Amino acid sequence: MWAFGESLLVVRLFGAFCLWISCVAVFAIAARYTTRMHAALAAFLLIAVHSIKHGQYTSAELPATAALMGALWVCIAHKRSLPAFAAIGVLMSLATLIRSNLGVVPIAFGAWLAVAALRSSAGIRGRDVAAFGIAGLVPPAAIVCLYWHADALVPLWLGTLRVSASFRSGQDRLAHVGQRLEFSVVHVAKSVALRALHSVAAGWPCPFRVYLAAVTR
Repeated sequence: MWAFGESLLVVRLFGAFCLWISCVAVFAIAARYTTRMHAALAAFLLIAVHSIKHGQYTSAELPATAALMGALWVCIAHKRSLPAFAAIGVLMSLATLIRSNLGVVPIAFGAWLAVAALRSSAGIRGRDVAAFGIAGLVPPAAIVCLYWHADALVPLWLGTLRVSASFRSGQDRLAHVGQRLEFSVVHVAKSVALRALHSVAAGWPCPFRVYLAAVTR
C-alpha cells in the first residue's frame, strides 16, 4: 500500500498475492510426498476454500497463512541449519503478529525444539533453538523500536493489549446478555403459547384437558 497507494484494489491484490504464496508452499510441500497432480489439487482446494466466504481477500488470515505456510515449507524442504531455523522463527513471528491466535504455533514448535535438543534427538542442537527464539523476537522488537522512535509506545500498548482485552471482555458480556435475552424471550413465548392453548382447550372434553395439563406441566 505504501508503494501503490491506499485503495481497495491494492488490498485485494495483496490478498491474492498472499494466497498465491500459500498455494505455492502447499504445492511444494505436497509434491514431496505425492504426485504433482495431487499437489496441484491441494493448492486448488486452498483457493476454493478462500473463495467461498465473501470478502476473504481483505482478511488478515491471508498474510498470516502465507507466513505460516512459508515457515512450514522451510521446516520440511530445507536441511536443519541455523539460517533455516532463523527463517522459521521470523515467519512464525510475523504470522503471530498478524493473527495473535496463531501464537500457539511458535510456542508449541519452540517447546518441541527445546525437548528435542535436551534429548539430543532429531539432530536438533541448542543453538538451533536459540536461532529460532532470537529470530522470532526480531519482528516484535523492530515494531517496538519504530513506535518508540515515533514516541507512540502508549498507542501501541493500547492497540495491542488493552483494546483487545476490553473487546474480548465486552464480547463475553454481550454473549451473556444475549443468552439471558434469548432465554427470556423463549420463556415468555412459551408461557403465552401455553396460556393460549389452555384457553382454547377449555371447551374440549375432559380427557383432552387432563392430557394437556400432564404434558405441559
